[in-house]
Amino acid sequence: MRGQCAKQTGSSVSTSASSPADMGAGSSKSPPAAAATALAISANESGSATPAAIATQATQATQAPVSAATPAATPAPAELTTDATNAESVEEPPLKPEQRWDAWKKSYPWLASVEYKDVHQVTGMIGWGSVAGGVLGGLAGARTAAQEFVVANRDTRFTSVLHAKQQYNNACMRGLLQTGANWGWRVGFFIGSFETISRVMERKREKKDMLNIVVSGVCTGGIFGVFSGVQGLKQGLFVGLVLSTVYGAIMQSLWWVQSAATAGTTSAPAIPAATPSPTPVAASTPSSPTSGA
Repeated sequence: MRGQCAKQTGSSVSTSASSPADMGAGSSKSPPAAAATALAISANESGSATPAAIATQATQATQAPVSAATPAATPAPAELTTDATNAESVEEPPLKPEQRWDAWKKSYPWLASVEYKDVHQVTGMIGWGSVAGGVLGGLAGARTAAQEFVVANRDTRFTSVLHAKQQYNNACMRGLLQTGANWGWRVGFFIGSFETISRVMERKREKKDMLNIVVSGVCTGGIFGVFSGVQGLKQGLFVGLVLSTVYGAIMQSLWWVQSAATAGTTSAPAIPAATPSPTPVAASTPSSPTSGA
């Protein structure tokens, strides 16, 4: 009996220790199988355990739970949707011109009393005045340059008709650009200074009347005439006074008519619609019984 046990033990030891490849491949086996093999080798080396005990311990090691070797899979974290993420993903709408002007007013306190409507109207009138002055002045300058070219080159001998036309077109183009630029900035500056002074007077006085226009015209005329000396300053003030007075009288009359029409519309009481009177209903009288004769 002891010989059979020794043979079985030796065969088990030789089986477990004979193949080093299997020992190296133990990493690919499951943890319970590796534990059973190690238990059998340790028991064989001690020589105190019986084959039955070795088999029982190996079975228990094989049936050991594998929860420690194979950790449970953790669930994937759910996608977090926060208000900050949503705010970053949503694009902000572009600012309107009024909002941009309000931001400028916060940055520069001296612009607090200036309204966006006034700035928009003044800049628009400066732009359109410059364009109109440039076009009209350019056309007048081109016409004048053409006449001067004809008079100055009446006795000039050109090499060809094409050469004469080229010189003529060049003279007209120079007159158009030079005179147009001069008239454009002058008209734009005149309108801009007039409208700016008028808006400032209106905001400061909190009143819209003819006086604002007259003061604006006189100041603008003086600004243009100051570069021509004392005589030019007097002429500028006089011309500005006359033109602004005429323009102010026209605008004042229009404002009076507009205010009168508005006051008449708001003060007139609303006439209620006439309700039809109910038609009288004739009462039905019972007919008297006729007696038979």
